[in-house]
Amino acid sequence: MPSYLWQLLHAQEETLRAYGGLRKIFYGGEHFTREQRRALEERFGIEVVHSITYGSTDLGPLGYQCTESSGGVHHLHADLHTMEIVDLAEDRPVAPGETGRLVFTTHARRGQQLGRYLIGDLGREVPGRCACGRHAPRFELMGRTGDVMRVATYFLNHRRILSLAEEQGGYRGELQIRLEAADARERLTVRVERGGTTDPERLREVFLTGYPELRAAVTERLLDLVVEAVDGAALDRSPTSGKLLAVVDTRRQEPR
Repeated sequence: MPSYLWQLLHAQEETLRAYGGLRKIFYGGEHFTREQRRALEERFGIEVVHSITYGSTDLGPLGYQCTESSGGVHHLHADLHTMEIVDLAEDRPVAPGETGRLVFTTHARRGQQLGRYLIGDLGREVPGRCACGRHAPRFELMGRTGDVMRVATYFLNHRRILSLAEEQGGYRGELQIRLEAADARERLTVRVERGGTTDPERLREVFLTGYPELRAAVTERLLDLVVEAVDGAALDRSPTSGKLLAVVDTRRQEPR
């Protein structure tokens, strides 16, 4: 998984760069961001970075990447499943191209019927014919349903904060959000990996400038925004899968 690979490559960067034999990475479970893939190409000479499959324990394989797909874009295993994309709050289809909850119905599973199964992932339809020539529908993974947070009366999205960090802040690394309840207001801490080019204050300005809802929450004194740089090993991960936890919400455990 990307979390493991990212840690391994950076912990053993000198050795692996000297080796120079890494050419391809195939991953599952999560996906590398555009800036992370660029870092792999530039620093390690990786030529191919692709998802090997997209699936779940309950439903099995759901999607695959062709040579023309990258990031979170996958073709649907249309002979195995039907996919719907529904609104975040209501059980209705989203407009074409909008992000919603992914719902799958499997046609080939034996022993049990899984119809309109909510997998917990967010995604959007990718329109048009793929350059690879396949007719199977395409979709792009856009994070987990838990990545959308209700904070200080606003709905905020982890992926949008990550995109701002990469596109406006030039950040290449893992990013985690920690939510806490404070006496006067809530606190949102963006945790990024410590590095030579990581500038927490610069990133904080990027978030406030590029995310109007976040800026409004801070301006209205409903939310404290903190950006801190930590060692990558200090980021919270799932104890069972090892995946990076995009959002850690401690408000559920703390008294209000």
